[in-house]
Amino acid sequence: MANYGLRIKDALGNIIIDIDERLNRNRYTTVADAGVSDSITLDDLTGITTVEMSWAINVTVLNNFPHEVSRSGNTISWNDPVAGTNIDSLIIVFIYV
Repeated sequence: MANYGLRIKDALGNIIIDIDERLNRNRYTTVADAGVSDSITLDDLTGITTVEMSWAINVTVLNNFPHEVSRSGNTISWNDPVAGTNIDSLIIVFIYV
């Protein structure tokens, strides 16, 4: 039987995302403005695996960083890790069922 899914490793070879062949869908998407930290509570996340991520948009320099995204319970939070970079980010939350 073949293995399907997504496995991402960091520079040291540690697995940081390991998603099997379960179905996924986009649960939440927003644009986070540069320099802005915020959060949202999504009540339907209880007991559900999620992957939260951000992509830098309007980037002109390769070493600019998107917002950092994290989950605590049902709350998804994001913050701008480097002040003054003027980098907006696309925040996406995927759920896996």
